[in-house]
Amino acid sequence: MATAIAARGATWWKAQGLRGCAGLKFVSISGDVVNPGVYELATGTTIAELIALAGGVPGGASVQAVMPGGASTAFLTADALDTPLDFDHLRRAGSSLGSGAVIVVAEGRDMLELGANVTRFFRNESCGKCVPCRVGTEKAVALLDRWLAGEAAEGTPSCCASSIAPSARPASAASARSPSCRSCRSSTACRRRARPGGHERRGPAGGTARAGRSWDRR
Repeated sequence: MATAIAARGATWWKAQGLRGCAGLKFVSISGDVVNPGVYELATGTTIAELIALAGGVPGGASVQAVMPGGASTAFLTADALDTPLDFDHLRRAGSSLGSGAVIVVAEGRDMLELGANVTRFFRNESCGKCVPCRVGTEKAVALLDRWLAGEAAEGTPSCCASSIAPSARPASAASARSPSCRSCRSSTACRRRARPGGHERRGPAGGTARAGRSWDRR
């Protein structure tokens, strides 16, 4: 893309956009699509157009939700599929273009389990340096695990509590999750491993920290 801009100029590149947007963008798409991958698109291409370009949803199923910019962006429902893939349009829709990693979720997927999975990812990948992230993500996972087990926490809105009643969720939902690390209660795939001398957490620029100790580089 850089060589094309250098050869043809910025004016040409800006003109490649659609719906008032400028330029081209590499966007990845994964999840419930026939042909996941990375696509070079005109900025302003809609989510629906990208899904069609990726072969649509397997079996012709309907789209339930979309993450338009990776795991740190808010889900959009199917009625937002005509939103252009552009920072301003997606911000107005209530989400963000983020990293440009579109994830498609088909009807029939368990959104609560998906949300819990994303939360576990952020817990496991936390560097562990700041309390709000280190403790907050752990608490969020614990809350969601209770919901998945059909145990609504005190103060849960009735609309949410009714959707997670034990009778509506298989008893195996909670037991199917990975066993936990004894030190941090993260999944066994967590990079924070219990080792002799302390519990290691990854730190900035490759540094490590052990429980109760300061950050060090090694």
